[in-house]
Order: sequence, then C-alpha cells, then structure tokens
Amino acid sequence: MCLTYQASSGIFPILVIFIALRRWNQGENGKGILRFILSSAAGYLAALAIYKIVIMKFFQGYRSTDMPGLRSIVPTFWKNIRQYYTYVFSDFKPLWIALILVLITAFWLLTVRDTARKRLPAALLTLGALGVSFLLAHGIYSVLTISFFSPRAMYGCGIIIAILCISIVSCPNILPKCAAITLCWFFFSFAFTYGNALHVQDEYSDFRIAQVIGDLNNLEPVETRRLIQLEGDVGLAPALRNMPDEYTLIKRMLPTKFSDTYWGAYSFFHYYDMKDYYSNVYAQEKLSEMNLPSLKDTMYHTIYGNDKYIFIQLK
Repeated sequence: MCLTYQASSGIFPILVIFIALRRWNQGENGKGILRFILSSAAGYLAALAIYKIVIMKFFQGYRSTDMPGLRSIVPTFWKNIRQYYTYVFSDFKPLWIALILVLITAFWLLTVRDTARKRLPAALLTLGALGVSFLLAHGIYSVLTISFFSPRAMYGCGIIIAILCISIVSCPNILPKCAAITLCWFFFSFAFTYGNALHVQDEYSDFRIAQVIGDLNNLEPVETRRLIQLEGDVGLAPALRNMPDEYTLIKRMLPTKFSDTYWGAYSFFHYYDMKDYYSNVYAQEKLSEMNLPSLKDTMYHTIYGNDKYIFIQLK
C-alpha cells in the first residue's frame, strides 16, 4: 500500500475493526482480540513509520506529505473528515445514500440479534465500530495538512459498503438482501455510464487538440523551435455539460485532458511530435504576461506568438 497507492491506507484499519467485532460477537476471549488489535496497529504504524523515514520524499503541491504538529492534528483531522463527507453526500445520489443507511441499519440489527454477548453492549460496540470505520476510511490522507479530495482518493467508504453487503447477503431477511443487490446494481450500471462519459470526453479533448495542432501547422514557419505554453481549459464536452445535477460524481471524476495543468497538457506536448515547438515546465518566461501579437483567433482558442514564443489561450 505504501509503495503503490497510499489512498488505500484506510482499508487495513477497517478490516481489523470488522474482524475484531465479529470475533467479539462470536464470544471469543477478549484478551486474544485485544492482542490481535494491538499487533495489527503496531504492524500498521511500523510500516507507515518505515515508509515515512526511509522511503518517502517530501512533496508540496496540489497535496502535501506534510503532517501538522500534535496540537493541530485533531483540528486538521476533523476539517478533512468534514470535507470528505461533504463530497460523499454531494456525490452520491439520494437513493444511494438511502440504501446505504438501510445496509448500516440492517448490519447493526443482525449483529445485535446474532451476538453471543449481551445485546446492549453488542449494540453500542457495533455502532462504535461503524463510526470509527467511517472516520478511518480515508486513512493517512485525513491527517495531511493539504489533503486530496479527488473521488479516486476516497474509496475507503466503498470498502465499508462492500463489507456490509457481504455480511448482509447471508441473512434470511429479504429486505436487506434486496437493498444490497439494488445498490450493487446501481454501482455496476454507474461504471458503464462513467465509461461512456470518458469516451465522449476523450473524443472532445482529441478534437480540441487537433484544432490547435492544425492551426499551429498553418503558421508561418521560422528557423528556430519556439517555446509553447498553454492557458485555460477546454472543460467538459458539450454533451456532458448538460448532464443532470445528480451526476455530480461523474463530472468530478472526468479529466478534461486538455488544459494548462501538468497532466492536462501532457498528451498535447508529448504525443504529437511537434518538431517546431517545445515545452519547458521550468521556463522562466511567462508568455501570458508578454504582449505577443495575435496570430490566429478561433471560437475554440487564440494563438499569440512571435519568432521565439507561442502562447495558446484555450476558450
């Protein structure tokens, strides 16, 4: 996890919590469960410490590897958690949230019903386990000074939902089973909707890139290669801009692919072998601040330039 995708750092604690809860409900010895929790926590924290001290390099940008001091860690954690679940409630459709609440309620009732312990402690402990799991779902990202709120960094919640569904489908009651199956179907169909949206966005971005390259190719040639910079963003494809508000999650997950960001401009600068132009992310020149003459103005972009520079303003 540390060396591949740190956004999954919440999965291990969630699994430990649910396994410990299951063992406790089955009547296992409390000391053995406590040893399991402590050994799991020690291994987890030791791995994170080794990664931070030996392997990790400091990064400060659109997110940060820096953590706040001890006095600020709790406020930072709560601020990030509020932001994460603000996105969860805005990204998920109301019906999805309603089904998830049904799954949580059903899991709580089934756990209390089937416990080998007294029911009141089982009810309280199950609620506590669910609450702590949702707090830890985003792992170490929750305590970073500049966290990462992209949907792909928030799939710890999906692990909790998956565990709830797996636990519920084994029960004899049909209602929670139907809720689990319906929610899985919604997520399954959403994947195809998202795939279609990605295809539409890719076609639109490729079209916009082709328009720019075509206009660059028609400019008067010069003897030297020219530094090229971008400004702006092509945004979502017109077919996707008119999607209903309930598709907020898809809109947040779609990359525009052609913009002035590093990844938004990567394919434009590296995939098309533009021999007469070059890019340099470390260039000291800011072409947007130069009074370059307009060479080409279209409804999609404006190209400014001279014998040394080309500046493209996307519309």
